Amino acid sequence: MSERTLAAGVEPSAILALGMDVQQVSALLLEPVDGAHRVVGRHALPIRVSDGETFPPLERLAQVCRQLGRRLGRPLWLPSGEGPAMSDADPALGLALAHVVAVADPLPPLRVLVAGLSTGESLAAAQEALASAPCDVVALCRPGAYDDVAGLRDDIANAAPDAIVVCGGYDVPGGAARGPALALSELVAQAVRLLRVERPPLMVFAGNRWAAADVLGDVAGDPRCRGSCCAQCAAGAGHGAYVLVGGDSVAALLVVVSGAAGDAAGGALGDAAGGA
Repeated sequence: MSERTLAAGVEPSAILALGMDVQQVSALLLEPVDGAHRVVGRHALPIRVSDGETFPPLERLAQVCRQLGRRLGRPLWLPSGEGPAMSDADPALGLALAHVVAVADPLPPLRVLVAGLSTGESLAAAQEALASAPCDVVALCRPGAYDDVAGLRDDIANAAPDAIVVCGGYDVPGGAARGPALALSELVAQAVRLLRVERPPLMVFAGNRWAAADVLGDVAGDPRCRGSCCAQCAAGAGHGAYVLVGGDSVAALLVVVSGAAGDAAGGALGDAAGGA
């Protein structure tokens, strides 16, 4: 059988996904497994090392691909250093990459404070959900830890979050489940109003769905507030307004937020609130 016949029967099918942010570069290889592309290997390297040296990002991408390729026993970066291995000297093996996708995020991770009703349930579940979002959880808060709203305000001010995720309350319609979620939302909204900052953190409610209408109506005010709709906003106090999301969608929303900046962030969140 000729080399041409062998090559024709083995089509490249692997996908190399590359990622770069201000902290690291990463590579992930997907190959067909049982009829679907699945992750077969991943690797990441920091852009800055312990002595403060910073690597050129493209050089670091080449390094992470070569190291992952050696681990998997296949070339992912051309020996010449020109780029991903989209071709192979031995096409019969089908080791060339079929596709390469790349994502670059020039912004630092979103700073998120999580307020929940319980450490073992609400806060733990929120941290697990946020693990897939480009964010750093900078503080965890429970309502029982504060004697008054001023203590929570001080913790929020010290953490300086970009967003606050409020979660908790068993997802059932009874008042016993709604009450604590609503009380927590009100406490957080009051603390944010006391911050007196130019741009208050965005507030995301991902708790009991049956409390959502009360959170938007009685507690949060206008969820589409852009920071200029009233004298309170003009003074920098802010409404402490919420965007509503389902608990399983909070990470996706924060992906949208982290990719926006300045007024664009407010626009993106207003659009998200309209569809929540």
